[in-house]
Amino acid sequence: MIYRQNFTFYQKKTGFRHFAKAVLLALLVTNSIATAQAELKLSPAHDVIFPSDRLDTSDGKGFSIADQNRAMIVNFWATWCAPCVTELPELAEAAHLLSDDVDVVLISVDRKGAQHAQNFLDERNITGVISAYNPKSDWPRSLKLRGLPSTYLISADQTDIYLVSGPASWADEAILSKIKSLILTP
Repeated sequence: MIYRQNFTFYQKKTGFRHFAKAVLLALLVTNSIATAQAELKLSPAHDVIFPSDRLDTSDGKGFSIADQNRAMIVNFWATWCAPCVTELPELAEAAHLLSDDVDVVLISVDRKGAQHAQNFLDERNITGVISAYNPKSDWPRSLKLRGLPSTYLISADQTDIYLVSGPASWADEAILSKIKSLILTP
């Protein structure tokens, strides 16, 4: 009985229920990242129609999928998305490893805008990528994405398209090999 009274008092004073929920959520996220790192879970998305409008980019040139003539890894992310933030360094490393053949495009959906997202990337030394911004989330809505991170693998001729839902270990040798076989093979 005293144990229950002390435990109830502890819950009221420390917000233990909120703490327990946070720990459980952290365990679930960690488990999903570890699972995603083991393999690349993708589905064909050959019938997807990308929006035609241009997104603002950090270099001021703008970005549209239709204008591209190289294979791409197009990742939708946000600063508040823990799995997104976890995979950003992997995406930057993949960009460097695949730079001869593939462009890595990071499309931020942060409502705080381009400067907020770019500062976030700069603070983490995320380089070698094309940074694009879609603070109104028009693109994810039109593509009917179900969550973040969501990543498209797109061949240079844009006929082979795959969707990866959730995080992945993008710089892993096996995953890089899989990407090359999917979007670089004629």
